[in-house]
Amino acid sequence: MGLDVEWFENKETNDYTGFKEIIMSDEEMAYFYEHQDENMYNLLVNEYIIIRNPAGEIVDSYRWNGEEYCSLYKKQIKSTYFDKLKPKDIYQSCLVDSIMNNTITATSAPPGAGKSLLSLMCIFNLIENGKYDRMVLLYNPSKAKGAFDQGYYSGNAVEKGLQQSVGQMLATKFGDQFGVELLIQQGKIKLVSLADCRGMEIRDNEILYMTETQNTTVELIKLALSRVSSGAKVIIEGDYKTQVDSYLFEGKNNGLKRVIDAFKGHEEFGYIELQNIWRSKIAQLAEAL
Repeated sequence: MGLDVEWFENKETNDYTGFKEIIMSDEEMAYFYEHQDENMYNLLVNEYIIIRNPAGEIVDSYRWNGEEYCSLYKKQIKSTYFDKLKPKDIYQSCLVDSIMNNTITATSAPPGAGKSLLSLMCIFNLIENGKYDRMVLLYNPSKAKGAFDQGYYSGNAVEKGLQQSVGQMLATKFGDQFGVELLIQQGKIKLVSLADCRGMEIRDNEILYMTETQNTTVELIKLALSRVSSGAKVIIEGDYKTQVDSYLFEGKNNGLKRVIDAFKGHEEFGYIELQNIWRSKIAQLAEAL
């Protein structure tokens, strides 16, 4: 095309992030907007382009769908259980767009970036709007690295799950454990350990949500995804860079990392690595430890 393009590099590695950030001059932006069906930046299918002006300010973002650049999802995300969703940055906006448009979405980020909250808000927006009936939450009951085991938990499988980290996460997002238990009783949430998922099926009217998937092997995540029927939606999240809790899940055997590497560029799949921690200034400081 004869256009000079400056790439905005913000990563220390060559890991796939799900987006490319590009600084464009006014002339380059004009050409881009006039040629929306031209993949001039060699994006993979469902990869995002984040456009910055010469001052480094974000001015726009699009998703390449294989044929043209598409605007991000603009409808407001509402749910009875959460406030209205307003993404805090462009990366969160891309994640919402991927969840609402793609069959499978994966996201990774350190604690406090919003990956669980955004996923749950989108899931319950879809459930409340009648697109799906329930969320099936598959989890691997792994202990945090270095933490001591408290021994056996009391109760049935669901009660044991609610006493573990997945239960703490749900209680935090939905307000308290009573609210979570009510949603389980209503059939809106189905909580299943990966240890018990062989033989089950994620049906067309269900959304599979897998949290903390940095603590899965390739075999475990393959087992989970093989349970999914053609009409279901899948959301996978975790932090394979800093929160892997066992040597079993490290390196090439990490389930989340393998999904990202194997599925990127597929028409059914989208991925976003969130970039900013929003929980608190303390959470931001903790990331520097």
